[in-house]
Amino acid sequence: EQTGVFTAADTHAFECEMHSYMVSRTIAVAFRMDGLHGNSEGACSAGYVALHAAAEAITRGECQAAIANAAFLMLKINEDLSHF
Repeated sequence: EQTGVFTAADTHAFECEMHSYMVSRTIAVAFRMDGLHGNSEGACSAGYVALHAAAEAITRGECQAAIANAAFLMLKINEDLSHF
């Protein structure tokens, strides 16, 4: 069964070595999901774009199931986490 992974993630807002387009692929590989994968970037609506892409992929028969997720964090690791 092919499961697609569609993410809305922005890695430019914090110190991270991973590019945002790699997020959906990394999740797909980690959980052995071999369907489509894609990432949308932007403001608050990017999560809806990921959800829409997942629904469209299922509707078109490109995958039997899909996961859509969104994560936007604005961290400056040295400043925000220094008190731990």
